[in-house]
Amino acid sequence: MTVPALAEAGRSVLVVLDASGSMNARLPEGQTRLEAAKAAVGDLVGSLAPDTRLALRVYGHQVDPDQKNCQDSELVAGFAPVSEGKAALLDKAAGLKARGYTPITSRCSLQRRTLPRNRAPSALWCW
Repeated sequence: MTVPALAEAGRSVLVVLDASGSMNARLPEGQTRLEAAKAAVGDLVGSLAPDTRLALRVYGHQVDPDQKNCQDSELVAGFAPVSEGKAALLDKAAGLKARGYTPITSRCSLQRRTLPRNRAPSALWCW
């Protein structure tokens, strides 16, 4: 996987990870969608400059899918420079289990509001 360079000073990157039940589906290679997404997050985080501010929001991971809870979202790792928060963010991602509903409509608007407004260019990565 080729990840674009995001090494601009002061950049903020919000990674949004789908951990809903559909992420338990197996890909042709045998891994689950969530396993592939976690690997992609690791690749992305590994490509970022140490001063890039990074955060992780997860949705669909807390509530039973039968409840169809459109508010199931959590900022599991707040914005911190990669040099300080990389390990904690990757640990949080590694421990996720796919289980809930996909509240995609409400999550898209929330993700944009999560990005810092007073910083240099921001990026939003969704899996």
